[in-house]
Amino acid sequence: AVAAWVCVVGWFSLGQPPVVVAPPEQDSEAPIDRDPAGDARGDDPRFPAVEARLSQLMSRDVLYREPALTIGQVARRSGYPEYLVSAVINRSLGGNFWEYINRHRIEAARECLADRNDRRTILEIAYACGFTSKSTFNAAFKRQVGQTPSAYRQQHAGPFPGT
Repeated sequence: AVAAWVCVVGWFSLGQPPVVVAPPEQDSEAPIDRDPAGDARGDDPRFPAVEARLSQLMSRDVLYREPALTIGQVARRSGYPEYLVSAVINRSLGGNFWEYINRHRIEAARECLADRNDRRTILEIAYACGFTSKSTFNAAFKRQVGQTPSAYRQQHAGPFPGT
C-alpha cells in the first residue's frame, strides 16, 4: 500500500503546472537592508505579499500535502527568497517552518477524521495530508489538538454509517 501511495504521489507530482511568478516589485529609491544569512532587518515591506502568497500556496495549491516538502521548495514556489519566507513564517504566522506546515496538515486531517463518510484508515489520511510516518502524525496531532487521532475521530465522526 505504501509503495502504491508513493507511486501515486510521484505521478501527481509530475503533473504539477510550472510556477510562473512575476518578480516582486522593487522600490529603487529605498533599497531594503537585508541580511542574506538571516532575516530581513526590521519588517520588510514585502511581508504582507509573502503572507498572501503562502496562504495561496497552502489553501489553493495544498502544497503542505507534499511529503518531503522543504522551506527551499516553498520559497521557490512562492517566488520569494528563502530567508524572507522563513522570516514571515517565524514572525507573522507563528512558529517555525515545520510547525506552520504541520498546522495545515493537521487541519486537513481533522476535516477528514470528522467526516463520517471518509472510510480511509487514520494512516491513509495521515499520508494523504503529507505526513510520512505514523509516529510523527500522532505526535503532531496530539500536540495541536490535545487528543489522539482515533479519539478525535470517535468524538467527531462516531461509528461509520452502516456499522
